[in-house]
Amino acid sequence: MLASLSLCTAASNTLLLASDSYRLAPKYHFPVQFEDVYSVTKFFLQSNVLSQYGVDPDRVCVVGDSAGGNLAAAVAQQVMQNSCFASSGFFFLSFHEHLQKTNKNLRSK
Repeated sequence: MLASLSLCTAASNTLLLASDSYRLAPKYHFPVQFEDVYSVTKFFLQSNVLSQYGVDPDRVCVVGDSAGGNLAAAVAQQVMQNSCFASSGFFFLSFHEHLQKTNKNLRSK
């Protein structure tokens, strides 16, 4: 869901959207997912990469939903602790609260 929302937002606001894929559980165990997202984020935040794409480093926003929201939050905290990078925004979505309000048992596949 976030992918289509992100694409629509980027198209309507002249934004650059950088998206990554990370290795999934159960084949890969934590912290592999965090390390995948963190390495991509660190690469993108290099000044030569930002300038290559015309990105203002003061206008970078970290986004994720569900498990990706958790990863985005953890990565954003790590990046901010380990560099002079200061994100201008965070956007995390989680659908768990909505599912809990349905008062239904949802079985995983």
